[in-house]
Amino acid sequence: MNTFLITFALFLGFGGVKKSQHKTRPIPKKEIVEIDEADQKACEEEARLMAKLKSRSHLGCVIGKFEGIGVSKNPHPLTCCPESDRQMKCTGDAVVERDGWFYRVRSFR
Repeated sequence: MNTFLITFALFLGFGGVKKSQHKTRPIPKKEIVEIDEADQKACEEEARLMAKLKSRSHLGCVIGKFEGIGVSKNPHPLTCCPESDRQMKCTGDAVVERDGWFYRVRSFR
């Protein structure tokens, strides 16, 4: 419930239109268990598009079998993850910064 309230508050509090350069941040390799080049590229593209549109929701189809997104002022936004009993591995992880906000997309298979 707290996560929902925080997400909702961030959504309502996010505003203003400023142009800035998108900066792709390096991804900590310890979070990617089994990288898939296609999934990684798709995550990077979706994160860039989310930042460009200032979107806080999924865009397009799901990357892999499960996709988690996160938006935060923290450089390492949290995302949804599949339940541990599904035994999925992270196959892509991308973070893009715009106007002090960080957009993250992770894919799992």
